[in-house]
Amino acid sequence: MRLVRCLLIAAGLLCLFFLVPSEYAGAEIAEIPIDLEVMPEVNEDYYTSDTHYEDPSLTVDIQPGRAFDTDYLVIRVKIADASQLRSHVASKAAYGDKMAQRVNAVLALTGDDFRDNKASDTRKYVVRQQKEVFIQTWRDVSFYDILFIDTAGDFHILKRPTRAEVDAYMAENDIVNTFCFGPALWIDGEMQEAPKGQRANGVGWGKKAQRLCFCQMGPLEYMIIVTGGPDNPKCKGLTGPEFLDVIDSEGDPIHVYNLDGGNAAWVVFRGEKINRFGRGASQGKRAINDIIYFASAWEEE
Repeated sequence: MRLVRCLLIAAGLLCLFFLVPSEYAGAEIAEIPIDLEVMPEVNEDYYTSDTHYEDPSLTVDIQPGRAFDTDYLVIRVKIADASQLRSHVASKAAYGDKMAQRVNAVLALTGDDFRDNKASDTRKYVVRQQKEVFIQTWRDVSFYDILFIDTAGDFHILKRPTRAEVDAYMAENDIVNTFCFGPALWIDGEMQEAPKGQRANGVGWGKKAQRLCFCQMGPLEYMIIVTGGPDNPKCKGLTGPEFLDVIDSEGDPIHVYNLDGGNAAWVVFRGEKINRFGRGASQGKRAINDIIYFASAWEEE
C-alpha cells in the first residue's frame, strides 16, 4: 500500500508540473517600489486582443456602450497589489500616449492637469507617489473635492476641505496620490448632489461634452468610463446628469471621481489613445501634465 501511495503522489506531482504553464514557472507577483519611475517592458503576449489584457497580477477589459446618442467605453481593471496603481508627472506638458509609453503602462488615463491654473484657482494639494509636487496657498477652503488614494489602493474623498483638514488627513493616513480636479460623483456608495459653485470648475455640468471618470468598485477593483463628445461622429456628448445615469447603469461604485474631459481626456491602452470614437488620427489632442496608470506586477525570470 505504501508503494502504491508513493507512486500516486509522484504521478500527481508530475501532472502538476506539466499543467503549470511554462511562462509562469519561476515567476511571481511582486510589489512595485514606490519610487520606481519606469516599469519593465510589457509582455505583448498578455494582450489577448485590442480590448483585453490579462496576466496573473492584472486584468484589463474594455467594453463599448452607447447612451443619449453618444458612444462610451467602460474599462474594468483588477490588480493583485496596490502598488500597481500609480501616477506619473511629466517635466512639461505632453500627450497622454507618450507618457504611457515612457513608463510602460498597460493602461493609463488623464490625471488632474494640476498646472492648468486660473487666477482664482489657488487651492490645490498634489501628491504623487508619496511626494508633494504642487502645493498652493489656500485662503479658506479648497475649490475642489480632493481624491486621496492610499497604500491599500483605496479611494477617499474630502469635499472642499480646508487646508487644516487636508493636513490632518495626510498625517493620519498613508496616502500615495492625491487629485484635485473633481468633483466627487459618488462617495461611500452614494451619488452626490451637484454643488453649483464647484460645477463651474470647467466641467460644464449642463453642457453636452466628452467626459471621464475614475471609480473604485471594490478592493483593488476599478472602473473608468470615458465618453464621446460633440466633436466625435454620431456623438452628442453627455451633460453631467446624463453622465451620472451612465455610471449608475454600469455597476455599483463605491467612489467616483470626475476628471478632465474634452480633448484633455486620455485613455491609453497598448500605447495608443482608445477614446477616439470615430475620429481616428484626427482626434483632437491636448497636452496634459500627468497620468494615472496601471502596471504589471508579474515578474518573470
